[in-house]
Amino acid sequence: MQYNTDLLSILCDLPIEDFDDMEFDELQDITKQLKWMTSEPSKHYSHKLGELKLKPFVDITLGEFITLEAFVTDDYIKNLRNICAILYRKTSTDEWGNIITEPYKFKSSDRVHLFDDYPITSVFGLIPEYLQFRQNFLDSHSNLMTESFDDDDEVVDLEERKEQEEEKKSSKWGWEQLIWTMCNGDLSKFDAITDTKLVLIFNFLAMRKELEI
Repeated sequence: MQYNTDLLSILCDLPIEDFDDMEFDELQDITKQLKWMTSEPSKHYSHKLGELKLKPFVDITLGEFITLEAFVTDDYIKNLRNICAILYRKTSTDEWGNIITEPYKFKSSDRVHLFDDYPITSVFGLIPEYLQFRQNFLDSHSNLMTESFDDDDEVVDLEERKEQEEEKKSSKWGWEQLIWTMCNGDLSKFDAITDTKLVLIFNFLAMRKELEI
């Protein structure tokens, strides 16, 4: 009972005392209408919001994935609008009927307002599907990913400690190191690399590792 009145007080922005005289049956009827608060929204989501269309995950570029990783690992619920700003894009059709997706040349923070007028149910289901895509990708390319290390791991051997410190540095600068490798040290190619599909980049990394080139 107390929980329900506290909840109504918060939702209605009214003092708890305003609900003290409410009949039990009336209070119960109201709380029944609030069941949506105790469950996640539907996993269905819209592939089109206004003039924006969801970009297929397989077409995500390296640069987009790196930015998405920052939002996802920080707090993907808090950063939901930023994630949507990257994944939902304007499109056009060329003279041959091919769909052209707007390039990622903007700040996601400049577009978060575009999603304020849509209900959470129109995009929430996108999160578990993207997380599954992300996990499948990371699992498939785990041998190409920089390992992460626990700072609490105690290493006594000096050589092992030195090696671990080097690995931590490598982990810290993992994405920059990857781009540097793909650019062959020529940063004028930075945009070309980050605008390349993520899957294609890692396929080439896998090839180079296997062929040792």
